[in-house]
Amino acid sequence: MNVRDPFGLHRNTAFDILRTTATQAAAGIRDKAIEAGATAIERSKQAVEDMSFTVPKNVPSFNNPQRLAEDYLWHHSSGGPTPRRGGGGGGGGGQHQGILGGVQDKVGEFLSDATGNSKRTLPMYKDKPYAYPPSQRLRPIYRRKRVLGFLLLFVLGVLYWTGAFEKHKERVTVPLKNLSWLKKDEKAKTKADWLKRRDRVVEAFELSWDAYERYAWGYDEFHPESKRGRQMAAKGMGWIIVDSLDTMILMNLTSRLTHAREWVSKTLTYDQDQDVNTFETTIRMMGGLLSAHYLSNEYPELAPLKDDDPGAAGEDLYLEKAKDLADRLLSAFESPSGIPYASVNLGQYKGIPAHDNMGASSTAEAATLQLEFKYLAKLTGEKLFWDKVEKVMEVLDGNNESEGLVPIFVNANDGKFHGKNIRLGSRGDSYYEYLIKQYLQTNKKEKVYEDMWYESLAAVRKHLVTYTEPSGFTIIGERESGLEGTLTPKMDHLVCFMPGTIALAATGGLTEKEARKLKTWTKRDDEDMKLARELMHTCWGMYKYMATGLAAEITYFNVANPPLTSTSPHKTPPAVFDPSEDAAWRKDFEVHPQDVHNLQRPETVESLFYMWRITGDVKYREWGWEMFKSFMNYTAVEDGGGFTSLTNANVIPPVSRDNMESFWLAETLKYMYLLFSPDDLLPLDKIVLNTEAHPLPRFDMGQLFSTGWKRKPRDAHGNAIKSEAAAPRHAFHHLSSTSPPAFHMDRDVELNNILTAKEDSITQGSVYNMMQEPSLFDGERRRRPGPRAARSAVGRWVDSFRRDPERRVTMPAAGAFAKPPSMSSQHHQLQQQQQQQGEPLMREHSRASTSGASSANGHYYDLHGGIMATANTALARELKGRHLQMIAIGGSIGTGLFVTSGKALATGGPASLLIAYCFVGVMLYCTVHALGELAVAFPVSGSFSAFSTRFLDPSWGFAMGWNYALQWLVVLPLEIIAASITIEYWNSSIPRAVFVTIFLLAIISINLFGVKGYGEAEFIFAIIKVTAVIGFILLGIVINIGGTQDEGYIGGKYWHDPGPFQNGFKGMCSVFVTAAFAFTGTELIGLAAAETANPRKSLPTAIKQVFWRITLFYVVALTLVGLLVSSENPKLLGKSSADDDAATAGAVNGNNKGDHSSSGDSSASPFVIAIESAGIAVLPSVMNSVILIAVISVGNSAVFGSSRTLAALADLGQAPRVLSYVDRRGRPLVAIVFASSLGFLAYLADLPQQADVLSWLVAISALSSIFTWGSICLAHIRFRRAWAARGRSLESLAFRSQPGVLGSWVGLGLNALVLVTQFWVGAWPVGYGDKTPAGNARSFFLQYMAVPILLIMWLGHKAWFRTKVVRVRDMDLDTGRRDFNLTVLVAQEHEEKAMWPRWKKIYRFFC
Repeated sequence: MNVRDPFGLHRNTAFDILRTTATQAAAGIRDKAIEAGATAIERSKQAVEDMSFTVPKNVPSFNNPQRLAEDYLWHHSSGGPTPRRGGGGGGGGGQHQGILGGVQDKVGEFLSDATGNSKRTLPMYKDKPYAYPPSQRLRPIYRRKRVLGFLLLFVLGVLYWTGAFEKHKERVTVPLKNLSWLKKDEKAKTKADWLKRRDRVVEAFELSWDAYERYAWGYDEFHPESKRGRQMAAKGMGWIIVDSLDTMILMNLTSRLTHAREWVSKTLTYDQDQDVNTFETTIRMMGGLLSAHYLSNEYPELAPLKDDDPGAAGEDLYLEKAKDLADRLLSAFESPSGIPYASVNLGQYKGIPAHDNMGASSTAEAATLQLEFKYLAKLTGEKLFWDKVEKVMEVLDGNNESEGLVPIFVNANDGKFHGKNIRLGSRGDSYYEYLIKQYLQTNKKEKVYEDMWYESLAAVRKHLVTYTEPSGFTIIGERESGLEGTLTPKMDHLVCFMPGTIALAATGGLTEKEARKLKTWTKRDDEDMKLARELMHTCWGMYKYMATGLAAEITYFNVANPPLTSTSPHKTPPAVFDPSEDAAWRKDFEVHPQDVHNLQRPETVESLFYMWRITGDVKYREWGWEMFKSFMNYTAVEDGGGFTSLTNANVIPPVSRDNMESFWLAETLKYMYLLFSPDDLLPLDKIVLNTEAHPLPRFDMGQLFSTGWKRKPRDAHGNAIKSEAAAPRHAFHHLSSTSPPAFHMDRDVELNNILTAKEDSITQGSVYNMMQEPSLFDGERRRRPGPRAARSAVGRWVDSFRRDPERRVTMPAAGAFAKPPSMSSQHHQLQQQQQQQGEPLMREHSRASTSGASSANGHYYDLHGGIMATANTALARELKGRHLQMIAIGGSIGTGLFVTSGKALATGGPASLLIAYCFVGVMLYCTVHALGELAVAFPVSGSFSAFSTRFLDPSWGFAMGWNYALQWLVVLPLEIIAASITIEYWNSSIPRAVFVTIFLLAIISINLFGVKGYGEAEFIFAIIKVTAVIGFILLGIVINIGGTQDEGYIGGKYWHDPGPFQNGFKGMCSVFVTAAFAFTGTELIGLAAAETANPRKSLPTAIKQVFWRITLFYVVALTLVGLLVSSENPKLLGKSSADDDAATAGAVNGNNKGDHSSSGDSSASPFVIAIESAGIAVLPSVMNSVILIAVISVGNSAVFGSSRTLAALADLGQAPRVLSYVDRRGRPLVAIVFASSLGFLAYLADLPQQADVLSWLVAISALSSIFTWGSICLAHIRFRRAWAARGRSLESLAFRSQPGVLGSWVGLGLNALVLVTQFWVGAWPVGYGDKTPAGNARSFFLQYMAVPILLIMWLGHKAWFRTKVVRVRDMDLDTGRRDFNLTVLVAQEHEEKAMWPRWKKIYRFFC
């Protein structure tokens, strides 16, 4: 220790002293801080206990770096001292210097409040003040962000409201990737694929509909760009939905139709206090509902729905809605004059005059209600509907307007015309349209409307038609001041309905080529067709003139002063429109700025559709396609919004209107679809289209309805005169020097003497065509019971047998034979003589016939005419799926299974029996599926011959048709004889002729009930037969295992003795032939397809199930037969006598044509033998009863098959014309009578020579079924080749054969094998060595004579007409198809099938 300096003071520096002092001070402060912290903790605990909430588990750490940073920022923003400030506080705080002073200031301030008093506690985290920085608090209000934001939004809103941004939105673009096909060059194609083009139309509809469904479902208006809807009534009128129903049906859009129908059923109501336009509501809503009702019943295969099937609860939904709407619209007719008011309040049942035009109604609107109300009257029998609209026409014509041209306004109070403005555009157009359509709707019975039409058309020529300068286009102008005023050279787009309507009136809906052959064709008709072509050309020019290719609403023309008359010489306009801007033809056209809008109107494409159907000129289709592309290019809306009308269609890009008209879906796209469709879809001679393009059927007025008024006679100037004697009734035809001198009242395309007999019938197409008329009579007639009513019922029954020319098996004027265009007029006279004598008709070459053949002798076969003839069957489509299945079973399970199988067992043994039937089952599996694919795609009449004609060779089709008809014609007497022989099982003392009479009358009676009666009978017969077979199978199992008292266990005893085979390989071949013919009749489902309500649904199921049922029945039942009956049993067919020549034909012809003396002997049935051997007394009689029913069933099928085939042949010109007679119940009556008459050959049953006669008759068509099946397989192979050559996908087929083309090759090969084995066993039959050469020759010709007969028919027809095998590139793959837009339909079905459980998928694949 240093004594001098014991404390070391002299050794420490000043810094050390300062450090020591600071350390001691810090330690003191630390102690105070610890003490203050402890106190704060205690107070915090007390505060927590007093709190009403729970302290969070994750309490922030006070010494965490993040906490320190936050405290620093908080203290800094609050204006507290910072380390760099060093204090800055008041009260001497600034005197603290150095590190120690800073620490003391900070700690003191931290633990003190604003007043300087110590708080003795630390602040909690939640107590932080959230003060704004001083800079923000000092900002003025106009600089704050929130204020500036609100101000900016306000400015943007004002700009949007004033439309500052609309100039960009109005330019329509095409953002749709699936419209890339528009850019493809189609000029390189030599032939247009119109079905693909039609699919494009369907896509456009789907896009439009889906956009409406997505953005405006249930609304009456749709604005596709703004993607919103608007209602016309509080609850909606269904303006777009109802107007589009029939379009969806035609396009087969099932899922969309289902949604629409659900809306109509659950949401649509007309019980609303709403004013609606009478005209628009009638044509769109009422017309749409009636059309949907008609199509859903007439074409049930299109967009099929279970809800509208017959018997379903919603069967008449559309009709009921239309009736409710019509009842409300009737109040519009309650005016003093009978002219309907312009509007009506639906909820109040009150008519309302127009709010403008001095309360006058538009003439067009008042006279465009007739088609709809008349059809509704026909459906409901309520005559009031009919009388109201007829009264309107009487009042309008009673104004006696000069020359048939009427002003565009009419006063509903007095019925007088208002003003003098005459035009065929707005407010005047459909008045003239409905004149000719009313005449056509009632099958040309209301002649008054034909008179009015031709009177008006003559006046149009005289006063409104003129020609433009310098090119000479034909236009229809306006007379705004009446006929005495000047002509205004202006055409609304609406006027473009006239070309098609003029052509429709001239031909009556027939093609021009067919109409020209009628005696009623006159020079006036030639001039009308010329005018129609010229006006069509002008309307197309209205489209070509516009920049977008879409016509303006109104077009003006440059004409001479004064305008030329219709008889003045003029230039011919250019056939092709030069696209250059300075083309000369453009000088003829002028569009004013206020008229450049395009509203998606349909009038031009409507006329294009009529002109194509009537003239066959493909340019009208091409014009329609070009128009459609313009719509796609310039009216498509972004983001899948559909399509919009245009405000300006004369600039590119166009200015949009943001509105989709309902007639875009109801008319424009529908006419496009029909324009690109085959001609057999909605044939024009069967229907009329209302002014909203809703198809309605033609019908006869019947006894209940009539025109009810007559026109006043007219003078030479078209003015009404007081006396009929003062002038001829039709003097108005001299108004124009170009008019013909006389008017023909017999313009009907049908014979007048036939038409006069049609009183109560209704044309095919109406769902009431099978209804009885008395339920439609008025109250006065219903109140008269007794003899009058009885006579009426008898009269109706007699009247049902009268001919209905509107109902044929095929198209009325479609003969399969034609003459080339160069044939002379003398030969044309010969045609008429041949037609009258029932000889094959020869007519001009059809426009679409590319595969016809002309021989050197001038005979010509029109292949396309034949295809068209079979495409449109007019017989009632009343067969359901259950009928089809049972028809096939009933036509196959007969004596071939019950009786003739015994001969097969005796000839080949049980093993041969089983092998042969299984082998043939495979052949039928392939054949029936090939038939199913063809029949579903083409459910045409004359099924088998039609397929052979279309895909193989017309001559082969001719031979097949006749051979198949002969087969069934001979079957009938044979089956009746077999039935009479079966009766002998119980009583042989009664002459067979008695039972022949009974069975013949029964079969004829069944067929006279029509196709539905036939179907129901076969359904019952088949159930009995199927039940019997199933019962035998169960009984056979019991007998085999020893379940009877007399028999022990049998097992496979007869397979050992006498053995599984008899007569070696030849015996098995004989069984193979017998088995093939035992399946005859399965193909009847193809023949019945043309009379099936929904072949696409019914046929596939029937085809698959029928095959399995028949195969299982045959295989299982015959397996048991082989186990229970010995092949050497003397009772079997062929074992009872040494000479079984008489049984040969029966064995060959299986179930349908079994020999009358043996195959019909039920005692020879192995089924009966098996039961008798078991000692069961009653069941043999039961089985014989089943055999009897089976025989009658096959005879019933014989009449059906032969009558339908003969009727189709007759309408094709391949059989006497009288056989085409179809009565008012849709029965081919003469064909049925003729087929039934051959049943009288059954009276040969009691003659000794009957065996020889009938055996040779059987031989004529003994191989018909084999040739039919082989032809089906070959036709399917050729069809698939043509389908692939056109680049079409198999997915577009409604039903595809499961074994495919390979299966058809297998089926064709097996059918050929049957013919080979038939030849072998026919030339060298089993036991031929024991027979004489004459006997062997007789046996051969009985089995093979059909081959030379068939060859003679085929080669004779080919030599006469020089036909050739149809080439793949010439095959018609479209005509006759009844399913459309299958791509979408199949996709929907695949989606539905994907939801099925696995067991159902497997089941539906096979069944």
